[in-house]
Amino acid sequence: VLLPQGSGDFRKYFEWALSPAESTYVRVSPFDGIGAIGIECEAVSLPAPIGRGDWWTLGRDSTHRRRSTFTGPSIPSDEWWCYTGYIKRDSLVLSADGTTFLCAGNNLVAVDQGGIIKWQVYCQGEGIAIGKDGVLYVCVQNGLAAYSQSGDYLWDVSAGSDLRPPVIGLDDTIYYASGPTDPYLYAVNPAGYVEWTFPPAGGDTLSYVTSPAVADDGTLYFVGGNLAGGGNSMLYAITQDGDELWKYELGPFPYSEPVVSDDGVIYVSGISSSSETDKTLYAISPIGDFAWQFDGEDQLGSAPSIGPDGTLYVVSKYSSPLYALTKEGTLKWQLDIGYGGSPPCIDADGTLYVIGAVSTGGSYYTQLYSITSGGSVNWTFPLGSTGMWSDTVILAEEDKLLVTDDEQYLRAIVDGGSPVWNCQVADYASWGQLFGTSLEVVSGLLMV
Repeated sequence: VLLPQGSGDFRKYFEWALSPAESTYVRVSPFDGIGAIGIECEAVSLPAPIGRGDWWTLGRDSTHRRRSTFTGPSIPSDEWWCYTGYIKRDSLVLSADGTTFLCAGNNLVAVDQGGIIKWQVYCQGEGIAIGKDGVLYVCVQNGLAAYSQSGDYLWDVSAGSDLRPPVIGLDDTIYYASGPTDPYLYAVNPAGYVEWTFPPAGGDTLSYVTSPAVADDGTLYFVGGNLAGGGNSMLYAITQDGDELWKYELGPFPYSEPVVSDDGVIYVSGISSSSETDKTLYAISPIGDFAWQFDGEDQLGSAPSIGPDGTLYVVSKYSSPLYALTKEGTLKWQLDIGYGGSPPCIDADGTLYVIGAVSTGGSYYTQLYSITSGGSVNWTFPLGSTGMWSDTVILAEEDKLLVTDDEQYLRAIVDGGSPVWNCQVADYASWGQLFGTSLEVVSGLLMV
């Protein structure tokens, strides 16, 4: 196929399509010709596509509510561990066949249901979203790349840097946010070229942009601001075509990615590693009006999670409370879980799974909590890691949690049934020193 020189992005002339019936991609590669750009086309057979699982992007789906359709284990037990190297926070996603994909170190890694690494490819990824057809969209060092679930490279877009995890809209458009050197929200179609960027030419000047959330009506929400220039952060609402609907002014601090509730309310939390931060959770209506705010005792660790009844759960980063708030902003309860930072995962029954940490002798020891929607602890499960601000927990399937432990291990925790006998142990921080690492501890009980 010959195109005139200066035709622009040659990908506009081709469909990068995966046919479910024929399982064939068309790969296109350019070469220079005399007076024209030549395109070589090659049909490549790939395995039949596998769709996405229950947790397929940041926060489970593009609303970021972190609410699963599965229920979690009643008595926790280790099923397997898998060493992957440093795991990027919130990079765990699942395919329909139970494969876990994650960004670890500089690699995109696929782990099967038994905890065995299937494959890994070098890509310097930061986050993943899975399309309806099973294609993996990965924010890499300087753009967005697409891979099959077998690890085959499909295409990439070189635009942006210091990227946030991608999300996918109702029309299958992939959205991703770039960092301070190129602060834009990019919209890329499944064929692999940029549809639009925001802000448009002549628009607001930004120094940072969060990952967007996509509401049930397709509206996109994200936070951006020109903090480097002394400005405030803004919550933006834009259409699927990149047109601004409204913006709401926040403070001169960084904020979390938005979360959209079932009734369309948008929530953002003030987050920062500095003591100078907004310690507030904001609720903004779908038309951009202020609804309410909740002021925490200390810095908030992340965006909130939303339960089946609309209750919001948000953790503090440096102090102890896990807060539970009504959707009207009233405090229902708070619970001391030690140092936190990672948002809770919520199961279909409203049970929370969240990581907290305690300090003993200058070291941090983390544990996984199972907490009822009323604020009672079902069980705790010691993890022993020190990376509580970047550890992640998600529900993979019925009675099975996946946890990133100590930032380097992917760990599967399942329902272990009832213990044969138990012995109460007072100080779990000393267990490893007293008994070694071969003993199993469940809910503060030493299991032999």
